Amino acid sequence: MLVKKFQVLINLLISTLSFAFGQSERDLMFNNGLRVFEKGYYISAIEYFDHAINIDSTFAIAYYYKGLAYKKGTFGDIHPDIVSNFKKAIELDTIQNFWEAYYYLARLSVFIDKSYDTLFDKAIKLQPNNSDIYLDRGFNYLMKRDFNNAILDFEKSLQLNSTNFDALKQLASCYLVQKKDLDKALDCYNKALKIKPKDIGLLIDRTRVFCKLGKISKAKQDLKTLNKINQKFNTIDADCNIIYD
Repeated sequence: MLVKKFQVLINLLISTLSFAFGQSERDLMFNNGLRVFEKGYYISAIEYFDHAINIDSTFAIAYYYKGLAYKKGTFGDIHPDIVSNFKKAIELDTIQNFWEAYYYLARLSVFIDKSYDTLFDKAIKLQPNNSDIYLDRGFNYLMKRDFNNAILDFEKSLQLNSTNFDALKQLASCYLVQKKDLDKALDCYNKALKIKPKDIGLLIDRTRVFCKLGKISKAKQDLKTLNKINQKFNTIDADCNIIYD
């Protein structure tokens, strides 16, 4: 009984504040949610956004921020409530253009719905200078073994952020797998290893590139470096594969 009386008082206070500040109850709930969201109180923010959505089920921006709150909270990167709220926000939105919702769903296209990969294009249209979106779309192409488009996106990602480690790593890998532009692959590996000089995977691949380019002394130098990090590498065979102990 006491809880019900307290809830009545809360509702009355909300209505009074809404009237006083010229806001609807829906907007007051949303703004309160936004305030606590910006402070990192994501569970409280979700509750406020839920209140706003219960008042107006077509309130697109509330679904968007509710999805963001789930994404930024400790709910895991792939959470059904992130997906459902972002999908609803996109479905209802005609003005706001929630790029992060498009980007998030596009990244999940491999796991949830392959048709979502078209949302990369919408995210890029809204955020044309975002290096990470090109990186992830490139990786999506790579998963389909569409190396040409993957390379284009990794290159664009690096145009926007020349120190994007993952873009350097993926682009180098594309060049190596395709067995063409090995000089470009080497350049990418060199730049990536300046960022992470003890990355074993990168050192192994650069050793192979040096070997394929006929730079055997350089390959052996990398092999020595690998053995200093992890003493299980032995030599390189005729096909430029590393022989392990």
